Amino acid sequence: MKSRFSRILVSILIFSLALQTFTLPAQAQSEANESQAGIGNMPPELAMPYQRHSKDIERPKYIPPSPEVIAKTQAQVNSFDCSTVTEVPQIECQALVDLYGSTNGAGWVDNTNWLQSTAVSTWHGVMVDNGVTQLNLYYNQLNGSIPTSLGNLSNLQALHLYGNQLTGSIPPTLGNFSNLHGLFLFSNQLSGSIPAELGNLSDLQYLYLDGNQLTGNLPSTLGNLLDLETLDLFNNQLTGRIPLSFIKLTKLTHFTTHGTMLCEPATPEFLAWKNTVGFWIGTNVICEDKLICLPLIFR
Repeated sequence: MKSRFSRILVSILIFSLALQTFTLPAQAQSEANESQAGIGNMPPELAMPYQRHSKDIERPKYIPPSPEVIAKTQAQVNSFDCSTVTEVPQIECQALVDLYGSTNGAGWVDNTNWLQSTAVSTWHGVMVDNGVTQLNLYYNQLNGSIPTSLGNLSNLQALHLYGNQLTGSIPPTLGNFSNLHGLFLFSNQLSGSIPAELGNLSDLQYLYLDGNQLTGNLPSTLGNLLDLETLDLFNNQLTGRIPLSFIKLTKLTHFTTHGTMLCEPATPEFLAWKNTVGFWIGTNVICEDKLICLPLIFR
């Protein structure tokens, strides 16, 4: 009798696990459909990077640049003179040259007219309107680090550098982009912490840092991004708690932290704010507040 009862329990357990296996993908697909539906509300020039399921993005395998590419890039950089450029300020031209040099531009998939023409607006991926307004260099085999001088592109509205081989840290100078609406750095090899200076991007609406190797805590300054609608941080090595300052992000509709070691505060204020975010894929880890026990001194 006991043996039969045990077999029944095992059968029930197997059936439950099988049911869960079929249910979870359906839930994930539902979440994906909801995410894709939200893309229709984005401006056309910003929507393109998000035509993918957030959990399907994989970091490209790192392939170092060849010595020939490094040498050719350096020769091109040394021979180009930004004083001959009139479309954009010289400081912006130099920032573009620095980006080309630090990411081995000679090895890019498409480097049409870069450092070959003095008309910056003809360079692949560069949009100009009283200065550089967009950089569209996604999936273009940029291999190297983001130069700090890129922060001198004061008119930049969208920075598309996703799907490349970018290494090193995110420069704090990217916080200088006072007109930036979208920062797209996902699916790279970026490491280090998220700069607190990104909290200065007062016009930012879309921040995608997922699929990198970022570490450390989230800066509380990100709570200053009052226009932020989308924040993707998943598949990084981030740790600690989501800052309570995030409850100020009242326009946030899309937030993902799965694949990290972040935890969620259990305060009533945070939980109430979380319920206002339409698309949320978190870690389901609640922050544990550790009590500090002081020794008792008996007299």
